[in-house]
Amino acid sequence: MKEKIVKRLTRNSKEYVKSVILSYIRKYEQISALQLKEIVVDEQRFCSKSSFYRLLDELEDLDEIGVIKQGKEKHYIHKAVKKLVENENLFCIDL
Repeated sequence: MKEKIVKRLTRNSKEYVKSVILSYIRKYEQISALQLKEIVVDEQRFCSKSSFYRLLDELEDLDEIGVIKQGKEKHYIHKAVKKLVENENLFCIDL
């Protein structure tokens, strides 16, 4: 019983739900807020509708997330974020 409660609390924690939403945006590359709500709130019941939209607003601040407004509807896109790797030991050799 105790394990079920801990698992449920972890599963529905704010950071966990944000990571789930972010993973769907990454997976689909472009998805509407309504589609995300159907998955996260209606199907999987991770959080309430109002909590979902608050979390979505927080995710809009991330560099890797873009928002496109089409009328009243928002679409979320995953931007490819390039990470620079500095390594002085890389060599290119043509064979």
